[in-house]
Amino acid sequence: MWLAVLAVLCALGLYALRPRPAVVPAAAPAEPASRAETAAAPDASAESAVRSPDRRNPPAAAPQPVHEAQPSVPPVPTLPPDHLETETPLLAEIDGHRGLDGAAVSALIRGDRFSDFMDRLQREAATSALALDLTELYAQSAEQARAGNDDGELAIRLVCGLTVCAVSAAAPSKDVFDTWFQAFIGNPEVPPYGAGRYDMLTAAGTVEHRIVFSSDRDRQHVIMPRTRPATP
Repeated sequence: MWLAVLAVLCALGLYALRPRPAVVPAAAPAEPASRAETAAAPDASAESAVRSPDRRNPPAAAPQPVHEAQPSVPPVPTLPPDHLETETPLLAEIDGHRGLDGAAVSALIRGDRFSDFMDRLQREAATSALALDLTELYAQSAEQARAGNDDGELAIRLVCGLTVCAVSAAAPSKDVFDTWFQAFIGNPEVPPYGAGRYDMLTAAGTVEHRIVFSSDRDRQHVIMPRTRPATP
């Protein structure tokens, strides 16, 4: 019976029971994208960066910081020293009074290092124009004082620093030196200040007249150390 039915179906052309695959029309080949489409769209920031500046409306300049003019400060002048290193031990100041240290001057003119002191003062004074001028000024005054003394030869060595001057003199007699000394310290135009004097008897039996004085009017005092009362 089934064979008969199959024969009828074949006769009717209904033998293909399996579904036929759907015929899909072939897709048209894709057209190549145009260069304008394939090129990446330019970035807006890049476009603005290369855009030519608008000359009609130039960009405003960035504000510059305002610096206030500072007043110029004049340099502080450097004051020259008022004494040389060699003079320092002979200077003193008490209660605003400036002058020569009386104890130091006394120890110097009575000691055996007076000649060495004058040598050191002379070497250091050679580096200062003012010290050389002061030495010349007082040397001229010493010559003027000796011009009126006709009692014999008087040898004088005089050296000045910036404040302290020292004199070493040899005379045939004490009277001859005293006459010169009074004329020298009495010169009103070139007065010595705070002079200390000592007549030193040398080993050779001669007398060396030693003088230390100040050439500075502000140091015209001879300052002696105060004697403190004994503590009970």
